Amino acid sequence: MLDESEGITFMYLTGYWEWEIYFCCTQISDLGRDGLTHNMLENIHTYWMRSTVCKIKCRGVCTVDMDNVCQQLEERTGGKIIYRHFGTVYLFRGRNYSYETRPQF
Repeated sequence: MLDESEGITFMYLTGYWEWEIYFCCTQISDLGRDGLTHNMLENIHTYWMRSTVCKIKCRGVCTVDMDNVCQQLEERTGGKIIYRHFGTVYLFRGRNYSYETRPQF
């Protein structure tokens, strides 16, 4: 999660104001009962080719332990969670993201 105590602001990290994030995400990826699969990771990286932020909606069992879901998303995708509210997570790809050098699964 984005930590304001480190002196890094939301605007500095993403290049967006907080209210602009809602208009950036046109596509929503659903994280269902199967969890974070290889196809889900590929969908996130494919979506990051077009946009800098990916909106992920968690449904079902995975909403019980959202801290673990957020940690796994950051580790496996290499992205940074910039906003989280209940079962919805906004995942930022980073400024220097390259689709060619993404993690292969």
